[in-house]
Order: sequence, then C-alpha cells, then structure tokens
Amino acid sequence: MAIVWQYATGKEAVQRATLSAPLGLWEALWCDRGLLMMSGPQEKEVEREGALPAWLARAWESYWSGDIFEVPLCTVPPLSEFAHSVYEVVARIPFGCVLSYGRVAASIGRPHAARGVGSALRRNRWPLFVPCHRVIGADGSLKGYGGKEGLALKAALLRFEGAKITRS
Repeated sequence: MAIVWQYATGKEAVQRATLSAPLGLWEALWCDRGLLMMSGPQEKEVEREGALPAWLARAWESYWSGDIFEVPLCTVPPLSEFAHSVYEVVARIPFGCVLSYGRVAASIGRPHAARGVGSALRRNRWPLFVPCHRVIGADGSLKGYGGKEGLALKAALLRFEGAKITRS
C-alpha cells in the first residue's frame, strides 16, 4: 500500500459514509484532499453526505481483497515526525503479515521506542489503511487495539487476512 499524505487547513468540507465490509460497517470521513479518519465496526449506518470518491471506493475494495492500493490520507495538523515514521512503516506491512512493536521501532531507527510506537498507533485515525492491527507483542501475543471490539477485532482482522503470527 502506498500512502499519499495530504495536509488540510481544517476548513475543508467534510463528508461521511458507512462502508460495508466482511467484518461489519465502518464509518469514513473525508474531504477533497483525502481520508480524514475512519472507525469501525459500527452498529448502524450513517447517512451518506455525498458520493463516495472513486479513490476511497477503490482503496476499500482493494483492502478487503488483499490487493495493493494507494490512498490519500489527510491530517490536521501535520503528524509529528515520529508518528509519520511509524505510520509509514506500518502501512508497508503486507496483508497477512505482522511485525512487533519493537521491530517497527527498530525500523524507524528508534530500537528502544516500542512503547512510543504503541502510543502513536493508539492515535491512528486510519485503521485498515494504516493497519495497526498487524503490530503485535514481541512474544507473538496480541497487544492493544482501540475501539469497542478491542483485541477481538484485532484477532478477527488478522484471521481474515490469514496472518501467521510468529515471534518477531
């Protein structure tokens, strides 16, 4: 997956929609510059506030098919250098693969920052597209995942992807 980072002013018109997936309904918010955030699974659909952009429809379908895709992610304000580095590494973890928090930290040149990686991922506004569910504990266990479903959702996403969890 390739991320195209866009920075918004905070004055852009925001649209939203519910996206259907094998693991439930997900809500997406976007502006003309890219995806602002998503969350899921949701219990009910939100009213769509405009046509789903083609780039989002393609990226959504590609994720659930395990295909490579490009998606513009939009943020206000810009991410910290640390978070940006973490998200870039995590976005490149292939479908069905996992890395430990420590390996992500080492990949950005901060081998002792595993907890910092976890903190950055807790603030991830683009789950699935920045697939933080693919980041696991050094012992191969599932650690931390946000939302109502928490670790159960993380496990379900990894099962959906056919991930082979190994110690890393």
